[in-house]
Amino acid sequence: MQHNTGMITKIQTARLVISSVGFMQMVFIGLLATLAATVVAVGVSLPAHAADDDIWTKTPGSYPYRTVVATKTETTYKNHRTSSTERCTGHGPSSNGVHESETYTYDGETGRLIKYSRSSSRGHADDQYCKEVITTGWTETINTKYYLMRLVPFTFSPKTTVDKRTSQPGDVVTFTHTIGKTGTPPGTAGPKLTTVGTRSGPLYDYKFGSWLEQWRFERGEGYQDNRTVPSVTKTATSYQTKITIQRDTPIGAKICYETKSIPASERGGEKTSGDGACTTVNRIDFNLVPTVSRDVNGPAEPGEIVNVNYSVQNTRGGAGDKSAPATWKTYGVKVNPGVSTAPISEGALKESTTPDAMITALGGRSKASLFDVDKFQNTQQFAANAKTVVRSNAFQLPIDAASGTKYCFMMYIAPPTLNASPTNRHSTASCISVGKKPKVNIYGGDLSVGRSFANDPVAPNILHSLIRTSVSVLGGTVNKSFGSWTEYDAYAPGEVSGFATASGLQGGHSSTTNDQAQWSKLTFVNIPGKYGNFSGSSSLGVIPDTAVALMNGMKTVKTFTTENSFTIRSSDRSLESGRYNKPTGDLTINVSTLPKGKSVVISVPKGTVTIAGDIKYASGAYSDLTQIPQLVIVAKNITINSNVTNVDSWLIAKAPADTPAGTDGSDALRNPIGVIKTCEVETALTTSLCDKRLTVNGPVMSNFLLLRRTAGLVGAAATTEDQPAEVFNLRADSYLWLYQQGKSDVRAVTTYTRELPVRF
Repeated sequence: MQHNTGMITKIQTARLVISSVGFMQMVFIGLLATLAATVVAVGVSLPAHAADDDIWTKTPGSYPYRTVVATKTETTYKNHRTSSTERCTGHGPSSNGVHESETYTYDGETGRLIKYSRSSSRGHADDQYCKEVITTGWTETINTKYYLMRLVPFTFSPKTTVDKRTSQPGDVVTFTHTIGKTGTPPGTAGPKLTTVGTRSGPLYDYKFGSWLEQWRFERGEGYQDNRTVPSVTKTATSYQTKITIQRDTPIGAKICYETKSIPASERGGEKTSGDGACTTVNRIDFNLVPTVSRDVNGPAEPGEIVNVNYSVQNTRGGAGDKSAPATWKTYGVKVNPGVSTAPISEGALKESTTPDAMITALGGRSKASLFDVDKFQNTQQFAANAKTVVRSNAFQLPIDAASGTKYCFMMYIAPPTLNASPTNRHSTASCISVGKKPKVNIYGGDLSVGRSFANDPVAPNILHSLIRTSVSVLGGTVNKSFGSWTEYDAYAPGEVSGFATASGLQGGHSSTTNDQAQWSKLTFVNIPGKYGNFSGSSSLGVIPDTAVALMNGMKTVKTFTTENSFTIRSSDRSLESGRYNKPTGDLTINVSTLPKGKSVVISVPKGTVTIAGDIKYASGAYSDLTQIPQLVIVAKNITINSNVTNVDSWLIAKAPADTPAGTDGSDALRNPIGVIKTCEVETALTTSLCDKRLTVNGPVMSNFLLLRRTAGLVGAAATTEDQPAEVFNLRADSYLWLYQQGKSDVRAVTTYTRELPVRF
């Protein structure tokens, strides 16, 4: 198909007027009788249409749903001719002349005279008779632009959402009208959005913006915003309609809105969203908050069973009210070692999101993943202002879980409120780390806390002293409980928890519950209502000043002045029994072996003794009590380095006798007085720090005992045998040596006897 413009006629009019002044003059140029002009067209052939709906036009704005896909410019040339004549007459120097002007305009194509005009006026007295003819001509270039308009596919998708699916009198309900698009609509095809409102249920008083709006609403016509969007520059264009629910609106009234788009597509027409976003008037309000808790607060070991509780709290509503039916689900997030759980375990509740979004917040699949924790869900209503436990689950950590892995337990609920947003609400994660729970075993004695040294000037606050250790409940093939224990009894003025007496957890207990009564038969505490309650803290008594008793009558062998370390060698025949004193400063004891028959007391009353290597008693058979060696270390503080695995010694840490009264000795870390530490590391512990088992053979007495070893096997490597980090062993040699020290050749002689009556 081709366009041909044919011959185009264009009329041009020109007028030239010349005045003669001062003398008579006549100029004759020529008189054109007939003028002819030819129009030449260039580029009049335009491309063929690509489709039957294509349109070539000079005015693209006349086709609002079509898009310009091509342009073409047509160039033409046109000739023009004009003739003008002027005459003037005079009657002598004293007379006024007459000026006459004539203009002739000719058709540029045929040369016909198509217009003639004449005018006259009085001139000056001196004007002379004159006649003048002027002929002009020019060529005009004409550019005409044509546009090819085409129906390029596009669609508009109207949608309406409401922020409150259920509302109450006094609420402001917001309907959001959006228009999405596909394809590329032309700039002139911006949609005109129409808001369509409907109602159902009991009659109610809607607060309209005008009487016309109310009239249209009651007629079911809705009302129009008449908002014309000039162009669609985003994926969606939106606006809002807000209504206020009046106080006297009856329950059950329903308000719905839809959105209409004009046009619907490149073919025109209109499209209505049809989603019927509605709010139903209801006076019941609710706000549901999901929470997750667990019974193990610290780290857990591989294979350990963790009890997880899921609950939902409704923080709103009146007496007798319940929330709308809400669906809750449980799920778990496994976080790799070294990755912080803060994005999901800290801060506010997560709303309008997904479990996959939690993985993204942690850094993606390379750092975290979802795991099968429970996969349980239910739909129920929740009483107003009440907390409801909806699920309890026992989760067993994988037996091969790597140390440092975190298992986080979460739940979400939908809808959490009566509003459209948020669509759901996720609890903050309750996370447990896989690690070790170091254990301690006490052989041959008992454990007593809450007693101070006799005559101690800086005795700490002992009234709240307690014993608290952890229990590992392993499921699967092991199916036992492991924990710390003492061979005999345990005393404390405060609570005793997680710690077994009478060897109750030795080798593991067949019970997989934390019922302390099953494995703690010799536990004594003085908290009413707690297991093992007895009289009171005053009945615990005090720790006897054993150090003074041992050193009385013992000769001083050596006083350290400049030396800062001491080593005892079994081959040192010059080593004498007795006291080795360092009145001020600290002392380090290196790897040492105490020979047979040697009794040594090392006294550092104002400093710290650091045990830098293993201390042992000489091996071999002993034929007499006098051959039993014994080492006693008395110091302000005692630290055992992490490389040490065996200490054969008494350990006594107490305040110096001359410590000023009132000195604060209650803080074992910032102001250490009377502290025994089993590792010198001050930073946070990991499974690779202080990971060697320590055994201490001898009595231990101190204000504070800080157990910092992390030894022990866990998970698949664990057996039914105990794997303690520290062992305190009160062996028989300590009793036999002490008995030998108290022996005397002095005999008691009976001088008389008297029989007394029986007393009840």
